[in-house]
Amino acid sequence: MRRAATAIRTLALAGLLGLIPAACSEHSDNGEGAARPITPEDMPRLEPGIWRTSTRTGDSPPDTLVQCIGQDHSLALSMGEAQARCPTLSMMRVGRIYLVTARCRHEGGETLVRARFTGDFRSTMRAEIEITRPGPDSRPRQLKLVSVGRYEGPCPDGQAPGLIDDGD
Repeated sequence: MRRAATAIRTLALAGLLGLIPAACSEHSDNGEGAARPITPEDMPRLEPGIWRTSTRTGDSPPDTLVQCIGQDHSLALSMGEAQARCPTLSMMRVGRIYLVTARCRHEGGETLVRARFTGDFRSTMRAEIEITRPGPDSRPRQLKLVSVGRYEGPCPDGQAPGLIDDGD
């Protein structure tokens, strides 16, 4: 269950998940045009059903989470929660790429979260997240997470949204 908690935290960050180590620049390098600001409601919704998500932190083995995602699940909900905790939250869209940057103040300094979400959100999604926070010696510490999710089909009849399996 520890792995599930890690994956859930990752998705919450990604949602934020979702999502990445990319700055919110005014122009993309993928030929899809200029970045434009968006609101939490503009974030994509995952296709309702079973999602298998593998999350890798640094060089560690991936943690896998299988989850029933409900109709009301959206990345906007997580972004709204993040906005309440981190008033400096920027969301941008460049073509089909969603970029989120948050600066959160707390005792001990500021945490910077950069996330990038990609995929069609119906069958696949990818979240790349970089978290930079002050360490005990005041030097910045970085944590990089990559989550890759795949839609596997509808939730079983009667299955409430939530954790199904932590991949063990």
